[in-house]
This record gives sequence, structure tokens and C-alpha cells, in this order.
Amino acid sequence: MTVDYDNSFPCLGITSFFFWFRLITIFLVAVFDFTGIKAVPAVGLIFAILYNALILIFKRQIAEKLRAHPIMILADLLVGFLLLASSGGFKSPYFLYCFSPLILGSFIFGYRGAFLLAGMQVFLYSAAVKMNGYRLLFIDKTVDSVITDCFFFVLVSTSVAYLADLMHKLEFANKGKAIAESSLEESKRRLESSLKLTNLSERETQVIMLTTDGKTADRVAQELGISISTVQTYLSRAYRKLGVLSKQEAILKAIDNIDKEQRYT
Repeated sequence: MTVDYDNSFPCLGITSFFFWFRLITIFLVAVFDFTGIKAVPAVGLIFAILYNALILIFKRQIAEKLRAHPIMILADLLVGFLLLASSGGFKSPYFLYCFSPLILGSFIFGYRGAFLLAGMQVFLYSAAVKMNGYRLLFIDKTVDSVITDCFFFVLVSTSVAYLADLMHKLEFANKGKAIAESSLEESKRRLESSLKLTNLSERETQVIMLTTDGKTADRVAQELGISISTVQTYLSRAYRKLGVLSKQEAILKAIDNIDKEQRYT
């Protein structure tokens, strides 16, 4: 099993929620046992509490190690299997807990991890049911329950993988936007520096820079506190001094001046 995203890591806040989810499911098991709804072996419950408490305490380190060594998630699947097998199979109160490694693994490792982990969970879950004396081929109600449970293993893991994929794409888009905005700001600074090397006045340069932001003559006039006709006058003067006929030609002329300056420096 390989990690789908080598250079990124899922949002720590989301993974923290997944770590807390597993502890909450163990708390529910403890409540069931304490109230007599469903008794479970004390040794298994104590082990589960201590095991998950340690995982929660060291969640950041464990998440990083999981990313570097995906095989570690199998140990968590095995723990879930042992808890299920020791407390009733498909009737076990640890059923919700078994989604913990699926959810976390699917979020970190994506679709490939989701399908692989779901397949392993289905196998281990079926084995835990059989170890508790249920013969899947001969008990209709058991078959229906197990099939439904296995379906949910696959559904939940793939849904979480889909969520992870969306979050990574969103993160990638945000990074791309930030890079584009940074490049645009740098280009505008270079353009403004180039225009200052010409014989344009400060106001003419200012008007051209504002129009390169996509602002209309009306908007430029409002920002500078002048009339629209004055804005158009400044633009006409600037175009004439630069020997161009439009804003696009003015920008190209400024870029050409930058290139010439770089060649001579």
C-alpha cells in the first residue's frame, strides 16, 4: 500500500477528529458494559482504553509514521479483530470501533488504501463472526447482518477517501492561486517600474496601472477623485508618449523595456 500524496499531508484538524472518534467509540463500549446493556471482557476493555489513550496522546507522531510506514495500519486492524472476536463477533459493541482504522487509513492513503483496508476488514470481520460460532452459510439473519456490515465497511472507507481527495484538490487549488497572485503582484511591480523609466507623468503611470487591474475608466475616476474625461485624457497622453494605441500595447511595450533592461544589466 502506497501513499497517494507524497508531498502533502491531510489537515491535522481532520485527522485529530478521526483519532478522537476511536476514543469515543471505546467510551460507548464502557458505557454499555457499565449499564449492563452489553457486557464485555474487562481485560479487553482496559486494553482498548489504554491503547487508544496512547494513540491519542501521540497522534501527530503516529500520523507521520503511518505516512512513512503504511503497513503499521495493519496492527490497528488486528486490534479491532481481536476485540470483535472476544466480544461476540457481529454482535460486538466494538463494531463502531472497527471503522477507526478504515477512516484514518482511507483519509491518509486515498482510494487504494480505502479498498485494500476495506477488503482486509471484511475478511477479519467475517473471521471474527465465524470464531463466535456463527456459520455464515446456514443462518440467514447472520448472513444479512454480515453482508450489510461489510457493505458499510466499503462505503465508509471509499467515502472518506473521496473526502480526502476533495481536500487535497482544494489545497492544491489554493496553493496555485497563491502562487498566481504572487506572480501577478510581481509582474505589476515590474510593470510599474518599467513605466517609471519612461517620460510618463506620475498620474499617467497611476492611471495605466489601475486599468491593468481590469478597472474601468469610471472606477478609476472614482478612486482618484477625477472625472472620466480626465482619465481618458491621461490614457491618451500615455499612449501617445509610449507610441502605442491601447492598454495591451502599452503593457507589451513596458515588458519589452524590462527585457531590454535585463539584457543590459
